[in-house]
Amino acid sequence: MLYEMLVGVTPFHSFEMKDLIAKINDGRYKLSITPEEPVHIQTCLFLIQCLTMTEKERMPIEELSEHPFIQEQLMSTPLSPLNIEHFNSDMQGSTNM
Repeated sequence: MLYEMLVGVTPFHSFEMKDLIAKINDGRYKLSITPEEPVHIQTCLFLIQCLTMTEKERMPIEELSEHPFIQEQLMSTPLSPLNIEHFNSDMQGSTNM
């Protein structure tokens, strides 16, 4: 989901099912980052580590939760009552559509 939010398409995006299956099996994806919309290097490394095809080479969830992207980017904004209230109102608005 993070990949799609940053890049705009799913990692193995394809219009044909056979191409989609081939990309998934081969682990082929393109992390398209432009100078106009820079992405922090830790974010790129996090995505690459999440999308590593070989399970033995992929970082386990316990290590991913300690990744600098998670620790620095996501944990840098503590939840406050104001943030939670804003989040809840956003969620209620999205379910009323």
